[in-house]
Amino acid sequence: MGGRRGYGPTHSQSIEKHFLGIPDLDVLALNNRVSPRLIYENLCKNISNPTLVLENKILYSDYLKTEPPRGFEVLFSNERYPTLKISPQGSEADVTVVCYGGMLSEVEKAIELAFDTEEILCEVICLSCLCPLNISPILHSVLKTQHLLAVEEGSNFVALSSEIIAILKELGTTIKSR
Repeated sequence: MGGRRGYGPTHSQSIEKHFLGIPDLDVLALNNRVSPRLIYENLCKNISNPTLVLENKILYSDYLKTEPPRGFEVLFSNERYPTLKISPQGSEADVTVVCYGGMLSEVEKAIELAFDTEEILCEVICLSCLCPLNISPILHSVLKTQHLLAVEEGSNFVALSSEIIAILKELGTTIKSR
């Protein structure tokens, strides 16, 4: 799945939105910081539901990143399918950025640029497991920053981003607009 390769309508779809609402279907998304081996080993050892694994084609030619972006630290949750958090070193973030899959590399470039040009500090929450969604890391970050930017390749109508925003609002979370 995913765009940015110029394959047009045949291979540039972001199909995950069509599967997120199916009961008892787990949806995972690979990225360039969590080892695919870890994801697939955990899946094979612990599978309990039908599972869709999204592999963004842009990642096929990318190496697993181990170094954090300049001025940031990278942390992984201890979940079966780790949630990744990229936080500014020694400072509080101004904005929470949520993403998944192949968009992580684009988001990393953007957070460095936001800091360099606008002095905006971002905290990134990159999900490996889209469904069932663990809202806790997102909620924890948004409670601190009160600003949310959700980034995904697909259309924004009835997408993971809109679901995240709806859940946060249902929980009474205050999100300020800029």
